[in-house]
Amino acid sequence: MYLGLFILFLCTLSLFTIIARHTCTTRIQRTTIKRPDLIDQVEQLQLLFISDLHGKRLSPRFLQRIDENLDAVVVGGDLTEAGLKEEQVVKNLERLSTLAPLYFVWGNHDEYWGKEALARLLTHMGVRVLENQPAYIPSNTGAVQLLGLSLRESEEDPALISRAQQSFTIIAAHDPERLEPFLQQKTPGLYLSGHTHGGQIRLFGWGPRPKGKWEVIAGSPFLISNGYGTTKLPFRFGAPSECHVITICACEDERRR
Repeated sequence: MYLGLFILFLCTLSLFTIIARHTCTTRIQRTTIKRPDLIDQVEQLQLLFISDLHGKRLSPRFLQRIDENLDAVVVGGDLTEAGLKEEQVVKNLERLSTLAPLYFVWGNHDEYWGKEALARLLTHMGVRVLENQPAYIPSNTGAVQLLGLSLRESEEDPALISRAQQSFTIIAAHDPERLEPFLQQKTPGLYLSGHTHGGQIRLFGWGPRPKGKWEVIAGSPFLISNGYGTTKLPFRFGAPSECHVITICACEDERRR
């Protein structure tokens, strides 16, 4: 009996340890995208992609782990959620802005928080809001076009696809499904998305949504991030919190670590 209780205790302790690690400890995935064809456009550009904060606190200790000389921080939506205090949103933005200039695309929970109010706040804080709009991310060796998409398909999509096909473009959207019209047209670039939380809770490898991953579609790297925060339930299991430091360089073949 005592042995059984002890084993149950160890299993419960292990379960809560994994939940705490997947929820509270954010892994920083570092990926290098090698594109020798960009030699005339940019030699190297580094950015941080972070999505689905849902107001989760960004600690200075966590940010100190990101020691790259970044050219941009791209926030992939769901910075907020309904009921979140504005002061927490401001604090997270202030801390992210110490890393590099901020670019933002809308998530569904940002609309729940209040789109007009958030738009005013972001503009006041110097964040570049992209909703079916391009921007150029400058680096010491050139610049790369960033295209931030709206939450939903738009009549502007054909023109945006045409623009993105003219040169290598980073295409960011909150929901990975929003990127499908661009992928169907084999638009070359780097695709960034979040929204799914990797399922947030996965049991025996199964979750309500696909786990975050990198893959190559039509020759272009495509990211679905597990995201940083949580929603509905305040914990993760089997889909660790994550963000991504991405280096684009004019060299050969792609590698990740």
